[in-house]
Order: sequence, then structure tokens, then C-alpha cells
Amino acid sequence: MVSIPLVMHGGSGVNPADYMKSIKLGIRKINCYTYMAKAGGVAALVAGMLDNSTFHEIVLHVEKAMKENAKDAIKVFMGK
Repeated sequence: MVSIPLVMHGGSGVNPADYMKSIKLGIRKINCYTYMAKAGGVAALVAGMLDNSTFHEIVLHVEKAMKENAKDAIKVFMGK
């Protein structure tokens, strides 16, 4: 009903079917930072407790976990 791209704010936790429905209805950007941040937080805790990692190593674990979470979200958004 509008001629501009729409954004979904608060997209963390939406199930894949609802993402796809939203995309079909015109959503063009989905903000889902919370789950990505949680993935990074878990990676930091695990790395810090199990590996006895330094701060810089923990940051690398966080970055890797957040990237993987973003890749997984993109696959869902693409319907894969």
C-alpha cells in the first residue's frame, strides 16, 4: 500500500515462516540484533571460562559467533 521499502524493528525471535510472510508483504530490512548479541555473549562466556582466553581472544570469539548468527539469519530471509 506504500511505495517505499518497509523495515521490521524487533525482528529477533520471529519464526522463519513469519519472516518469509513479512518479506512477501514488503518488508525489505529486518533488524534482529538481540539474538546476534546473545550469540556473541555466549561465545564470550564460553571462551573466557573454558579457554582461559585473553580479552582480545574473547573479542575474536564474539565476532565469529555474531557473524555466524548473521549468516544463519540471511539464509532464513532467503528462504533456505
